[in-house]
Amino acid sequence: MKPIRLGLSAFGPYTNQQVFDFSLLGDRSFFLIHGPTGSGKSTILDGICFALYGETSGGERQASSMRSDYALPETLTEVTFDFVLVQREMEFCLLQISYFGACLSDIV
Repeated sequence: MKPIRLGLSAFGPYTNQQVFDFSLLGDRSFFLIHGPTGSGKSTILDGICFALYGETSGGERQASSMRSDYALPETLTEVTFDFVLVQREMEFCLLQISYFGACLSDIV
C-alpha cells in the first residue's frame, strides 16, 4: 500500500481541514514524520488507521475521543485516505459524526 493523500477535519489537534499530500514524495519508498512533542505526528498515523479500521493506532487512544475539542459543533469529524494498492488507486473514507453524542460511521 502506498499512501497518496490523507485528509483530516476536526480530528485530533486538527480543527479545520488538513491535507497531507503524500504524492509529493514521488517514487520514494521511505519517509519520516517528525516534529516536536504534541505537533500531531501520532494523529497522522491515527487518521490512517481510523480510515482503514475505524480504530486508532497503538491502542492508547479511543476512536471516540479523536474528535477535536476545538472544532466548531457544526464541523463534521472526517477522515479520508487515498492510497494505491496493487497498482489500483483506491479511496477509502470513514466519516464519524459525534456532535449529537452518537457515532454514525459511513464507509464511502
